[in-house]
Amino acid sequence: MKQLKQLSSLLFLPMTVALLATGCSDEEVEDKEPDQDAPDDSVVGSGGAVATEDVHASDAGMTILEEGGNAVDAAIASAAAQGVTRPFSGGIGGGGMMMIYLAEEDQHVVIDHRSQATEVFGPDSLRREAGDLIYPEETRISGSAVTAVPGAVKAWAEALDTYGTMNLSEVLQPAIAIAEEGFQVDETFVRELRENAERFRLFEPTTDLYLGDDGELPEAEKVFTNPDLGETYRLIGEHGSDVFYEGEIGQAITETVNEPPVVADPDFDAVSESWEEEYGILKGAMTMADLAAYKPITREPVHSTYQGYDIYGAPPSSSGGLTISHALNILEGVDLTSMPREEAFHYYLEASRLAFADRRAYIGDPAMTAISTEGFLSKAYADKRRTLIQEDVAMTGQIGPGDPAGFDDEAAESSPALAYDFTEDDGDKWALTAFHRLDRGPMNSPFDAELDIKDDTGRLAIAKRNPERGSAYGRAAGNMAATANSELTIRFKTDSVGDNQRLRFWLQGDVWNSGSTAPENGYGVEVNLETEELVLLLAQDSALKTLDTMGIKMDTAWKDLRFRVDGNDLQASLWDVDEAEPGDWAIDHTLESDELLDDRRGRFLLSGINFTQQNDVTFQIDRVTVEDLGTSGGEEVKESSPSEGSPVVTDDAHRLSEDKGEGESTIHLSVSDEAGNIVSYTSTIVSIGGNGMVVPERGFLLNNALYDRTPWQHPTHPNYPRPGMRPMSSMAPTLILQNGAPVMTLGAPGSDSILTTVLQIVLNRLAFDMPLDEAIADPRINQRNPFSGAGRYEAIFHQVDTGLPDLVGALEAKGHQFRPATATQGIGAVTGIEFLPNGKVMPATEKVRRGGGHAQVQSEDEAGDP
Repeated sequence: MKQLKQLSSLLFLPMTVALLATGCSDEEVEDKEPDQDAPDDSVVGSGGAVATEDVHASDAGMTILEEGGNAVDAAIASAAAQGVTRPFSGGIGGGGMMMIYLAEEDQHVVIDHRSQATEVFGPDSLRREAGDLIYPEETRISGSAVTAVPGAVKAWAEALDTYGTMNLSEVLQPAIAIAEEGFQVDETFVRELRENAERFRLFEPTTDLYLGDDGELPEAEKVFTNPDLGETYRLIGEHGSDVFYEGEIGQAITETVNEPPVVADPDFDAVSESWEEEYGILKGAMTMADLAAYKPITREPVHSTYQGYDIYGAPPSSSGGLTISHALNILEGVDLTSMPREEAFHYYLEASRLAFADRRAYIGDPAMTAISTEGFLSKAYADKRRTLIQEDVAMTGQIGPGDPAGFDDEAAESSPALAYDFTEDDGDKWALTAFHRLDRGPMNSPFDAELDIKDDTGRLAIAKRNPERGSAYGRAAGNMAATANSELTIRFKTDSVGDNQRLRFWLQGDVWNSGSTAPENGYGVEVNLETEELVLLLAQDSALKTLDTMGIKMDTAWKDLRFRVDGNDLQASLWDVDEAEPGDWAIDHTLESDELLDDRRGRFLLSGINFTQQNDVTFQIDRVTVEDLGTSGGEEVKESSPSEGSPVVTDDAHRLSEDKGEGESTIHLSVSDEAGNIVSYTSTIVSIGGNGMVVPERGFLLNNALYDRTPWQHPTHPNYPRPGMRPMSSMAPTLILQNGAPVMTLGAPGSDSILTTVLQIVLNRLAFDMPLDEAIADPRINQRNPFSGAGRYEAIFHQVDTGLPDLVGALEAKGHQFRPATATQGIGAVTGIEFLPNGKVMPATEKVRRGGGHAQVQSEDEAGDP
């Protein structure tokens, strides 16, 4: 760890100062006193503590503590200051999750003020007039149609009235002074502006505020002011939250959303090559009634335990508390502390993968969907999910969820690797607990298949081939642990024979090859309806090879198929259901040395293909069972050792969702006071720069909280677009206690990488006994169950001697696949506070990521103090 801290110091670059906005001063930096001495990323001391990303925000919080305010007062003062100095990440145009711990009352509350959809928002809000879906990237850029009602101001007022000691006017004073007097911007501010400049140039007030009269990127070493935001804060302080939700500020918000302030000649091509210019900027339909109806919701936090610690997290509409608790429950059954680091991280990544699969399927707005909180927090359910983790090999591809609502204590080891009989209601989709489906939908290529249920059988209906594509197809992956040797039995039928249409079953499959009906690696058996053949296939390093064929008599009657991979022997048989199973295998093939896969473990996958433009085809599937034969039936399983940096192929349609995490907005701060009260506060305008629109003459950006909702999902999906919804977030303000005493609090930005960032730091502190500052500085590696199955690691730490290259290599040898997270700011920007046994506190922030953070205490220990 000392080595890592030294590295971080070397990587830390001095902050660059820049001239920005119409409100910027002509004073050079040398003509103005520096804002602050070089701040500490962590300190130890006593009294109150503040940890934020920005020195001005930390100053604001500490000012309020020094004036006698409590942690709630100070946290809101810091958040308001962040709205000035970190305007692209959070502010009053968005919402958040504020966790409050009141020491004297031993009370835990979370104020959910996630931005909320208007009463007219729904699936059509994300469609063109012709009905075509708008690609999520364009909705992010446009923003106005997916802007939700901001929740921050009302939440601040409610928190102060209920838990604070000061009023809005008092706590906003530090932020007003920063906005009006100006501050020296840092490199993070400049970088985020540079990365979003083309988008900001679409909107007149955004250009005026952040890009100046000529609309060009500013020079460095100037001072930024935002008097409009200062006046907005002053109005809120004088008139309370009503002026924002029922008065002149609210009126300005609705006008901005409904009639976006676009520049006279917007350059859409500079923003996106695929921009639909005929539609321009998407208009919203927000009303003053939407604003007036908004209410923050005070909820109980999610409470779980891990190794004797009490873990408190954010409840839905955030996924933070449930997902992190679920992963910790899975890991509680593993002795991480006694393992080599690469083995412990193997379990951490696999537990994350499982928790993310459940998160994506079941968590949403609790007002809109039933969430099995008890199931997510169940130790028994975690035990069941843990059985999918193998100690020496990683799972492959994107795995499906379990069923937290239907968990039981039956040992999964006594069951087949996969067993499913399609007994749901007609029209239902194949159960995600059995199969990860890839059927119709913009984010689930292909577009031409339906996987649903009819008459207690699975239906795989594939459309005619589109002339512009080589085939139409559908595919699904078994939700099961990877097996070495296995045997599939399955019943199926087809509604036609004679056309160039095929049904394929795979064992030991890893991840779907991009745009294909074969995995990158695996053994398969194909039923060819045109040639009437049973074909044995090998997929090896994305190449497809025929191993053997057998002529069969195909018709539309039900068939049974058995397919076995046992050591180096591949065997398959096919017969009519009203006949006895043949005594001998129809195909019996012994693998040659060049036909052996490096990784001899994988899952069952199923795919159907239609090569003809004349006819569609429907396959019916029933009674799927995959038995794990273990490793005793044949040769010893050969483990894989993928080369470092080996490419990972993914479908282009999934790249947006996979790459989304590290580059997203959001910001976190942590505050405690001398009385022991604690606030852990994550806030966001969602994307960096939100929807790109500054409210004219008000000085703040609006959110785009609804841009990535999922109208292509079934209307029962937890995050299907609905009026009044609070879209699921990943915000994860977290507080940990032991025997009733606070141990630490923390949180982070970074979209869904928030969850893995917080989880890794919690494990670093609780399982690996790192102090919080070292736990934060540790290079990050994560697994969020994307389509490709690939994890991420921080490229900024990979080319230097931090131990990360060795860790990644050791994990790749277990079958993990990774892609580098190449953002210069790394993954996340954590702030937190550790509460030391001697009554001292240690606020801690980043050393390098997002420019480093800023920690302050009321009374700092002198060097050498105990």
